[in-house]
Amino acid sequence: MIFIDPNTLNWQPNRAGRVDAAETRGDTLRLSGAVNAALAAKHGLDAVVLLDGADRFMAAAPLTGGKWAVEITPRDIGSDNGFLTLNAWACSHRTRIALPLGVTPDVRANYERFARALLPEESRDLPSIAEDLRALIAKATRVPYVARSIQNNIATGNNYQSLNLGREIKTNPRIADEEHAKRPGLVGNIAARVGRALNIASRHTAAPAASGRKAIERGERLHKGGRPYRESFMNQIDFRGRTVLDIGANTGENSRIARRLGATLVDGYEYDPYFVEIGRLVNAAAGMTRVSLFQGDATRPELFDGMKYDI
Repeated sequence: MIFIDPNTLNWQPNRAGRVDAAETRGDTLRLSGAVNAALAAKHGLDAVVLLDGADRFMAAAPLTGGKWAVEITPRDIGSDNGFLTLNAWACSHRTRIALPLGVTPDVRANYERFARALLPEESRDLPSIAEDLRALIAKATRVPYVARSIQNNIATGNNYQSLNLGREIKTNPRIADEEHAKRPGLVGNIAARVGRALNIASRHTAAPAASGRKAIERGERLHKGGRPYRESFMNQIDFRGRTVLDIGANTGENSRIARRLGATLVDGYEYDPYFVEIGRLVNAAAGMTRVSLFQGDATRPELFDGMKYDI
């Protein structure tokens, strides 16, 4: 049996294929389908995982020649209504990237009939605070805020990272404050130069303030620019089975990416307590395990006494 931990998957929005058929065989349900060959090659997709509506693991199968098939048994169905929803993902053991598979209405209806027959009569919907957490994170990242250094109170140029909340990316809809717009700081200047060299938009580039939807759209364009390049870079590092120290962790996105790429444990240290608070909320909203964020001054070497990490 293949097991894939949903907590370590790096969800992406591009649909990779479909679930074609659902066939009942005795007390099992056989699901099968296909995955786009180009996307499978690009992302190293080698398996399909089936999750319920609460992202709990039900079953998985290897991907062979673009095809897959998996059987769901009574053991895979729990006792609440979360199991009435089927989600299918093609994923990579190496990169931990997961791309969704489309589920036709007929397949979804057949699956729901199968699952409902196995649920107890008193099964109930699951309560959840996930949307409340996401709303709280969105509210926190709307605060116009730029971190300042512990020495000389210098605007560092660091504001919010793009945030992966499990299956969706949230971006800070505000531009940096006026002072940061006039002087983006060392990090902003470096990012701008790198962006020009790569002919891409730097997410640290400041822009004049605008109102309403235009400000939100402009902020989203600026902040989305960094994430795909950050993930592309980190995909070149083999984190599998390693412990990682993330210094200057901001809200912990790099820490979470390292964990999704196979790190067994990640500790992130960030001086700014507001970023740490937000990052801990994101860990909870994304269901991220074995990633810890700490407030600490990385310029103090005694902070790391006795610590040992692989990366």
